[in-house]
Amino acid sequence: MITTAIRQLYPSDLDSWKDLYTGETHADHLISRVLSDFDTFGSKFIDYFERIISHGELPKSTTRDRLKARYLQTYNDYWAPLGEVAAQRQIRPYRVLLDEATQVADDYLKKLGLNLPGALVYFNKATSIKYFPYTDIAFIGTPYTQVITKDWMAIPHELGHYLYWNLGSTLKATRAEHERLLQRAESVLEATETMKAWRSRPELAKVPIRKLILPWFEEAFADVVGVLLAEEEFLHSLETLIKNSAGNLEELLEQDGTHVPLSLRPFLRGHAYKIIKKESNTKIWRDFFKDNYEIPDIRTVKIRFNRPDIDQIIENMSQVSLLALLKDNKEVIETVIPPIEHSIAAFFPLQEALVEMLVDEIQEIIKKGLPARQKPTAAFDSMVALAEEETGRTGQQAYEIILRPAILEGGDQHGPHTAWSTHGAHTVPVHNH
Repeated sequence: MITTAIRQLYPSDLDSWKDLYTGETHADHLISRVLSDFDTFGSKFIDYFERIISHGELPKSTTRDRLKARYLQTYNDYWAPLGEVAAQRQIRPYRVLLDEATQVADDYLKKLGLNLPGALVYFNKATSIKYFPYTDIAFIGTPYTQVITKDWMAIPHELGHYLYWNLGSTLKATRAEHERLLQRAESVLEATETMKAWRSRPELAKVPIRKLILPWFEEAFADVVGVLLAEEEFLHSLETLIKNSAGNLEELLEQDGTHVPLSLRPFLRGHAYKIIKKESNTKIWRDFFKDNYEIPDIRTVKIRFNRPDIDQIIENMSQVSLLALLKDNKEVIETVIPPIEHSIAAFFPLQEALVEMLVDEIQEIIKKGLPARQKPTAAFDSMVALAEEETGRTGQQAYEIILRPAILEGGDQHGPHTAWSTHGAHTVPVHNH
């Protein structure tokens, strides 16, 4: 079990927390499970590093005290959200609302009908989801303003991320499934007439499709799951999100590299809804942008796309153009490398092809069910094995990877990422609505 010294980092030890959650409600049951999962994982995590500190050969750049400080910080990163989840429920008004939200998440998961055990909702500064290596239960953060609004329409989207991170029985299997989906998406998008036309442009001829459309892939996946779960209510929840997030046209067109721009997102959800419910709603959104942003027809608005791959550009550029580029002048750069700019409507065929593929894949996942996942008790051993495989090193030599918090997360304030390598697969997770 975790040593007494480590337990003193927190106001109360894990056994005391466990005594407060005896499974009376669905949320109590989930918290009790996560506390046990964390206890098992944390013990292995600390023992691993204490063995290295006591017996391992450390590089000259690292002292034993520095390594201990670093591993305790990572341990704290794993504990902190769980501590929030457990502590917030000791305040009765919080507990009532958060248990209600956790039950909402459970009801949606039952609708999916997959073996996903649950998601715990807690108060956070922004809507987000986190997923940790030590448990198969997710953490959904929600703003404190939900005390007033009680709007749970972000939950279906966050559960889409939860599903995406659990497509395989292990981290390695999940990564392989993500790669399969991305490869199918590449094939689908390359086959569209829109992409064929784009490929005729020199600056787009060799740019990988993953740098053009597929950075949005996981967010699109989560939105399609949201439509499947909450249907029309989820579709129209975007009205509030857009009004609260974008005050002008520039903000409607803004791209963060992972989320579908707000000017396109309603049409993504809308196409998923059209496939699932056989009802079109494109005009509704055209009217929404006209009434709220005085845009006569959102479809004609130009949106700047991600720039082409810089290495590919340099490879194809003349010496004169390269010298101009090196002057670090924004105007010159945009002359040499013109932004990729298209109307909103030009993106529709690509977005619709992607949505159709996602609806097909997600419905097939629901039909077949998810593979049985490894037990959380094996999580740390799995992390060590993966670190050793990815570095080609063993034991103490792989500890640098183990020190990185393996947290998957997502949300509207930041895109999906993982502290470990590879493209946002299931190392340890976080995401936002």
